[in-house]
Amino acid sequence: MYSQDLLKVMGTRLATEFLKERTCNEERLWKSVVATALEDCLNLSGTKNESYRKQDAHKWFIDGGGDFQNVCYMAGLDPVLVRNRYLTLYEEGVIIFTPVQKEWGKYRESYKVYRGDTTKEQRALIRKNIERIKCRIIKFKPKKKNVRQR
Repeated sequence: MYSQDLLKVMGTRLATEFLKERTCNEERLWKSVVATALEDCLNLSGTKNESYRKQDAHKWFIDGGGDFQNVCYMAGLDPVLVRNRYLTLYEEGVIIFTPVQKEWGKYRESYKVYRGDTTKEQRALIRKNIERIKCRIIKFKPKKKNVRQR
């Protein structure tokens, strides 16, 4: 059900909670939500969508708000245990943001500011910043190898 790598990252206490027998289908569903969010945070992909999912999941764990707590309770998990384990993984560098993921975060935030600003001058400055960020992101993309077909 859960990968060995994910269970190892969770640590003994949390993994034990995930693997408990006699859970109803609804509880397993909510455990999958937590596990998917954790997997999103472990992802090192530099694509825009995956970077955004990682940022959202990271914020969800860090904030530990009502939605996070409700999901944990519905999953039969202690939200404090889950959040503390996440914070430990983040502090230990198991969960990291790659340079391109950080750039996508800057892009997203700049674009939110751009959409919310109404003055032409301010929007022009923000748009220039967005273009700079896009150029940095493009530099991270792997170059395709030119392969000759015979």
